[in-house]
Amino acid sequence: MTGFKSFPERTHLEFLDGVTAIVGPNGCGKSNVCDAIRWVLGEQSAKALRGGEMADVIFNGADGRKPLSMAEVSLTFSGCQDLLKTGSLAGSEVNFDEVTVTRRIFRDGHGEYLLNKTPCRLKDIHSLFMDTGIGRSSYSIMEQGKIDMILSSRPEDRRAIFEEAAGITKYKSQKKEALRKLEYTEANLLRVNDILAEVRRQMNSLQRQANKARRYQEMMKELSGLDTQLARHDYDKLTAEIRELETQTRALHARIEETRLEIAAGEGELHQLRADLEKLEEAVQQIIRQQSEIQGQIDRDQDRIVLHLERIREAEGSIQQAGRESAEITERLQRLRSELHTLVDHLRGAEETLTQSAQALRDAQDSLAGSESELKDKLEQRQNIQSRLLDCDSILANLRSQSASLARQIEQSSERRRQLEQEQGTWISRQDEQRVKFDAMKGEILSFQDTLSFHRDTLVGTEENLRKVRQEHEQVQLGLIDRQKSHAEKASRLEVLRQLEAAYEGYSEGAQAVIRKINQQARDPGEPGLVSRLIGTMASLIDVDPKYALAVEAALGSSLETIIVQNQGEAMDLLRQLQHENLGRASFAFPFDLPQPHQYDLPLGGLLFANQAVRAAPEVDALVRHLLGDTVVVESLDRAIELRAHHPALAFVTLNGEIITEMGILTGGSHNAASFNLLERRNQIQTLEQEVRHLEDAIGELSR
Repeated sequence: MTGFKSFPERTHLEFLDGVTAIVGPNGCGKSNVCDAIRWVLGEQSAKALRGGEMADVIFNGADGRKPLSMAEVSLTFSGCQDLLKTGSLAGSEVNFDEVTVTRRIFRDGHGEYLLNKTPCRLKDIHSLFMDTGIGRSSYSIMEQGKIDMILSSRPEDRRAIFEEAAGITKYKSQKKEALRKLEYTEANLLRVNDILAEVRRQMNSLQRQANKARRYQEMMKELSGLDTQLARHDYDKLTAEIRELETQTRALHARIEETRLEIAAGEGELHQLRADLEKLEEAVQQIIRQQSEIQGQIDRDQDRIVLHLERIREAEGSIQQAGRESAEITERLQRLRSELHTLVDHLRGAEETLTQSAQALRDAQDSLAGSESELKDKLEQRQNIQSRLLDCDSILANLRSQSASLARQIEQSSERRRQLEQEQGTWISRQDEQRVKFDAMKGEILSFQDTLSFHRDTLVGTEENLRKVRQEHEQVQLGLIDRQKSHAEKASRLEVLRQLEAAYEGYSEGAQAVIRKINQQARDPGEPGLVSRLIGTMASLIDVDPKYALAVEAALGSSLETIIVQNQGEAMDLLRQLQHENLGRASFAFPFDLPQPHQYDLPLGGLLFANQAVRAAPEVDALVRHLLGDTVVVESLDRAIELRAHHPALAFVTLNGEIITEMGILTGGSHNAASFNLLERRNQIQTLEQEVRHLEDAIGELSR
């Protein structure tokens, strides 16, 4: 004992032959020793062990000692080979001379049993000690006060003790179990009779429903085939279109890239041409402005020339007029000179006369006054003539000066006219050169405009191609959206089917209860008495060609729900739990070697044996061969009936799921059983997984 009640440390007690009682003072642990023996032999009542719950048997601490987390008791029997030879341990007889029973319990409530250090079940311990007088409530252990209780108890209780001592308890237990099974079987027979009566009553209605269901299945099968063909056709068509569009898209992308480069180069060249054109236009404008300035200068020079010519003509006229006036003045001067000479001569004559008359002057004082007056007049005339002569000389000098100035101006104007004529020729030559350059630039501009127009046309064509590519890209995008939508729908459908598969929908209530318990154990390993490992269900361990899915489902029937576990002990334990907890019914199987099934030749007209359409896991391969090895798949029910007449040892199943057994039982109609659609669901999951993968690949290709 270790950690059990008042025994915190490992304690070893040896009971030799002849020990009949344990005595001692109060509180020394007598009852705890008895409780330990009863507990290790399988006592399940905490109250019988004087506790509130089973964990109370663990040492709970004392002065100077901490509580322990586990209690363990081992009970060893020696020399018991003959006594315990009828017990069983893990399916084989126990033939050990020494047997050690061990029980442990932990604070979290988890417990375990061991026989000779091998994990076992509580039931194994009960079976081992049944009819030996040793057990949790047997007569071999009598605690304090038990004798009085036996003496004062009912006769039935005392009889149970004597039956235990006589060794007939085991047989009575087996009898009770057999009677209970008989009662259960009778109840099931009554239920079966009731069901048969109800089925007979509903047979006609079910037959009509079966015909409708068969017709529905045929139409659904035809529709499924048509849908598959249509989907395949659409898929092939879309795949071809996608490939063609991908090729066109790549070509258009390359063309777009080339056109983009050409456009970029053309735009650069066009930009340069525009810059050159602007420079040329600016140069032309400069030339035009210079030409306008030169033309204005020429016009101004021409106006000046005209003005100078006019002035020259006026000067020439003035010169001519001055010449005429000079001639007139000269002539007048000559006349005046002549008159002056005449007057001088007269003056000389007058002087001579005066000289001659001086004498006479004195003589003729009276006539002198008149002569003086005349002389004064003559002197005044002389002065006037001299003044007019000086004026004429001044006018003549001015005219001569003006004539020289006009001559110089005429010469300067002529020189300026020659210079202007030379400049005009130079400007005309330069203007011709600029016109030639301007015409050349106009030609280059027209050439550049033609090039620009060509590039614009190319750009328009490229934009049109780009628009078409964009339209095609939009079509591809629409196809991508359709595929994404189809992917979402199929992925959603796949997820629903996976959830149904994970929840084991379609299985019987009992099968679902077992799987829930196993999953619960996987989440809570501390719960005792549950199967540690599950291989799977029959439906999950086989793959069937979709063409033969209905036939295989009909042939296997409820066997599809069979739960495959590791060994027979686990199957038995699960069956008892279903029965004890009233969770329904379930079928179990475990891997074991089966003899080779009888090999039959395939009848003429049969498609194949049903097991040939199945790919089974190694754990159920032999079982599937036995279940389906004598079942032949045929096209129709008529063919099945025809072949059944010649091969009575075989069963026949049609592609639609109708089946004729070896005993001639014909089964058909609509598939309403829980096992129906299990294989179809798996096939749908596999098909949807492939379709989803294909759609994901297509979406990935289109996304690039």
